Amino acid sequence: MSESASILEAWTQAVENPVYVVCRPEWQVYVETPDEQALSQSEPEEGLVRVFLNEEEAVLYLIALETYNETEFRVLELRLRDLMPFAQRFADPHMDYPMRFELAEASASEWPRRIDTIWTAYAMIH
Repeated sequence: MSESASILEAWTQAVENPVYVVCRPEWQVYVETPDEQALSQSEPEEGLVRVFLNEEEAVLYLIALETYNETEFRVLELRLRDLMPFAQRFADPHMDYPMRFELAEASASEWPRRIDTIWTAYAMIH
């Protein structure tokens, strides 16, 4: 299957079914900081919200996060159309960079990888 076909499949699934994000216990969506992402100097500084197509992959990400954070996390199921309003409502008020939302996939042996970008503040610049 071509990469564009699998991206189209992922988008179709995200629109038609629930998606999953990892949250802190107070329902604040977990945002990877630019430092956690180890961004290069040429990449824009954005916080990253990983959006998963199934709960199992979100749980794998949660387990990975809990291994290096001293915080418990939870997985939240929601519809894609509700993601942005929810994330903005429960965003960390001390965050001094914009957020980027990505469809992601995870496995037990690798860090989650991007399928496609859902939204970024820098999309208009490119």
